[in-house]
Amino acid sequence: MCSLSFRVKRITGILEGIVSDLGVNGDLDVLDEFADYVPNGSLCGFGVQATNPLKTAKRYWPEHFTMHIQELRCPTGTCIPVRAHRFVTKHVLP
Repeated sequence: MCSLSFRVKRITGILEGIVSDLGVNGDLDVLDEFADYVPNGSLCGFGVQATNPLKTAKRYWPEHFTMHIQELRCPTGTCIPVRAHRFVTKHVLP
């Protein structure tokens, strides 16, 4: 597994935290960094396309992300929490 795959896994973890009402304001900045970094550093088709769903969701529904983080609720009422606590890791980009 390449190092970019670990970043895609980290994106998944951050999104799980946001959906579970465990997100913090800094999460959106980290998602933006990873969404830009992963496709540019990838050598395979998966890595190049991996962040497109995230970029599309943030472009068309940015208020959904902020409502999950700031108001601790899903604007559509459809998100199911997948985590009970927040994982704390250090954010390091090469």
